[in-house]
Amino acid sequence: MSILRTRVRSHPRLIGAPGSGYSRTNMSGPKYRTVPASIKGMPPGIPYIVVNEAAERYSYYGMRAILVLFMTQHLRGADGQLATMSDAAAKESYHLFAAAVYATPIFGALIADGLLGKYRTILSLSLVYCAGHFALAVDETRVGLLIGLGLIAVGAGGIKPCVSAHVGDQFGPANRERIPRVFAWFYFAINAGALLSTLFAEVLLDRFGPSVAFGVPGALMLLATFVFWLGRHHFVHVPPAGAAFVRDVFSREGLGALGRLFVLYVFIAMFWSLYDQTASAWVLQAEHMDRHFIVDWGPSQIQAINPLLILLFIPLFSYVIYPAVARLVEPTPLRRIGAGLFLTVVAFLVPAWIEARLGAGVRVNIAWQLVAYVLMTAAEILVSITALELSYTQAPRRMKSFVMGAFFLSITVGNLFTSAVNFFIVNPDGSSKLPGAEYYLFFAGAMLLALGTAVFKPGVQGLIATKMPDKSASLGWGLFYQMVNIGGFLGPLIAGYLRVLEWEYVFVTCAAAIALNFLPLFVFREPEKAQVDTRGFGELTADALRGLLEPKLFYFSLAFAGFWLMFYQLFDILPNFIDDWVDSREPAAVLQSILPTGWVPVVNGGNLTQEWMINLNAGLISLFAFLV
Repeated sequence: MSILRTRVRSHPRLIGAPGSGYSRTNMSGPKYRTVPASIKGMPPGIPYIVVNEAAERYSYYGMRAILVLFMTQHLRGADGQLATMSDAAAKESYHLFAAAVYATPIFGALIADGLLGKYRTILSLSLVYCAGHFALAVDETRVGLLIGLGLIAVGAGGIKPCVSAHVGDQFGPANRERIPRVFAWFYFAINAGALLSTLFAEVLLDRFGPSVAFGVPGALMLLATFVFWLGRHHFVHVPPAGAAFVRDVFSREGLGALGRLFVLYVFIAMFWSLYDQTASAWVLQAEHMDRHFIVDWGPSQIQAINPLLILLFIPLFSYVIYPAVARLVEPTPLRRIGAGLFLTVVAFLVPAWIEARLGAGVRVNIAWQLVAYVLMTAAEILVSITALELSYTQAPRRMKSFVMGAFFLSITVGNLFTSAVNFFIVNPDGSSKLPGAEYYLFFAGAMLLALGTAVFKPGVQGLIATKMPDKSASLGWGLFYQMVNIGGFLGPLIAGYLRVLEWEYVFVTCAAAIALNFLPLFVFREPEKAQVDTRGFGELTADALRGLLEPKLFYFSLAFAGFWLMFYQLFDILPNFIDDWVDSREPAAVLQSILPTGWVPVVNGGNLTQEWMINLNAGLISLFAFLV
């Protein structure tokens, strides 16, 4: 690299010339390489990026680790007296901050790809980032908290997509196969910084107070900025695309990449909703646990197990687990992400069990939370690293930062969901609508419902639509909806009985019924696709709109939309209408005279449960679908 630079200096004509690989912004400005060198080894700028990322992540996670504890134990009012937040308010504020951190990357990406380029964007926003840390260090009031977190959200969020994309920019065709491994080590650097910061942040807070605890991360961020500046002559500086960037975004290739990744990001949003609660709800839970396991742990220090496990799991998954799984089935990116999402649910059931034990007065050891961290970290490896790599490789060259910003928006959506839940579950008296274990079970259930519905229903209907012969399509769809409504008939019938006994029985039974769906999948053989659809997102959208505007389909869609509008409005108000206005004591008495004692569930002075009344609809649909 130094030889190449010497030759360019000795031949000024070559600076900025086509094929030189170098450019300068003006005649007196610095010259930087704009295309990767044709080398097979590691790009020379990578060590600077890795060291920068380790120091930057120390600063972020060092601040994040103690943020909830600061808000609930150390926050002061304008008069200097303690004015701390409640647990629910602290969780709500933390997740709003996290949402802001991951919303600003899209703007950082626009600045980097369209105006300043990645290097100048990272350098300038890193200084904003430093100012946020020092605002937290010098002002312990809500004003300092608001200013500090606002600046950190702009700085940390703004550089996020640029740093990840900047890593990939350093590689050319000759060494592109090294990208997956370098991204793994990039993630390794992130978690090395996170590990050290999480171990020491609470110690600094307890011994020296918030000023030092927030000041040390600020100093590390300043160091990270300096190291990044030192690497300026070793980096590949991809020039900003300007107006061409806008054309790239709305091109067929750009829209196609965003469309393919958008579906993936919807699933991942719920993963981040659960994952980021390791720094809020899990910390608050740890305060009530027996924290002696080998050594005494602080409530926030237990988070250090996550980056430590990342450092161990990256080589374990890369060199052991993925090759072993590949002997049975190819661990494609989507399969890895799917497995990680299901593992996230399992991980969240552990703190639910812990909270139930704590509620029963049992002192639970912190080792049980370590089990949850092991599961959640494995899910992070499967979901986050895979999605990060997939986002970069699917993005057009001049949209790398923008696509990374879109990826980070999924984290924003997940944290906004968590913050909203924590806002709405607070009762007027300060208690929670989701006390104890119910809080964790709600999020685990929400993720399972979202994932199951999004994957199962379109998949089944799409398979029927593509594989059903035209001559028997009506019969096929009739049988499908008959099966749907047989379930719709039996479900409320059983639920109406079980909820009279205990609500938990309803959900356990539903979970068991859903689990039965997995049994046929083990033996089901999906028909092979005759032809792979290679159309991009823009072309697919245009074709879909043209098909929808075809007159017959358009009017049919309007009529069908009106039907479903009426149908679901009816079902939204029908349960309350039945409970409040319908007298069903006579049919209840008739059924009780026919069926064995205890089989007919009654409420409100002998009325049938609304589930038993509503399931008459499903029963009639099943009958008429068969007759028609």
